[in-house]
Amino acid sequence: MSALTDRRVRVVAFTGPTRAPYESEERDARPWFPGHRPPRPPEPCANPDVIARDHGIDAFCHDIRNVDDWKALRTRLPPAAAFCLRLVDGDGSDDVERLTGACASAFAEPNYLAIGGRPLIVVSRARRTDALIAALRSAGSPFIVAPAGGDAMVDEVPFLDRLRRMNPHVTGLDKAFEGTIASYRAQVLRSMRQAVEGTQHYRAAFPGWDDTPRRGRRATILTGSSPELFGYWIEGLPSRICQG
Repeated sequence: MSALTDRRVRVVAFTGPTRAPYESEERDARPWFPGHRPPRPPEPCANPDVIARDHGIDAFCHDIRNVDDWKALRTRLPPAAAFCLRLVDGDGSDDVERLTGACASAFAEPNYLAIGGRPLIVVSRARRTDALIAALRSAGSPFIVAPAGGDAMVDEVPFLDRLRRMNPHVTGLDKAFEGTIASYRAQVLRSMRQAVEGTQHYRAAFPGWDDTPRRGRRATILTGSSPELFGYWIEGLPSRICQG
């Protein structure tokens, strides 16, 4: 395992979905208002180890929803970059036992991220959170990061609850659009004001959000992002990290 042993701030980068439908749904990524530029699937990265080194990234956290996601991811893992898994929105195609078995297989990889000798796994917005956490604990002693019931918590970003819709104020918005347009700056301010006392809490930030390629006309689009605003967010997070 790849261990985080010292006390300095470490950076773990969440990666995008591992499933092929992301590419197949790209046809829905059309602009919804003047100036809107929907994201495109990233080009395959030839050397993520170098990207991690050059950008101060200590490890990557990959989303999986089922056993097939892990099998596909395993064939593409870089040889040296540390990584961990995040279970996201379990789709019910695998029972809990099979899914935790896949996690155990991942834990055995030499570059799997560990804290204090325990493999780190994130359970995020999963439909069977309680059952997954119980099964993971019975299968070993992973360090579980989850909204509740784990060893620590992590920011669930973007904050999609209580979004203030800006749709009526967007000039030229396509009438077919049924999603939400909101402020990126509001996300930054909400994160900076969030209280994290009382538990081990991992902070998160993101440079922008637009899920048009996956959700089409029902997308959530956060406007007003910039490198400067993202940099302000990143610089402010270490002073707000709490370890219980």
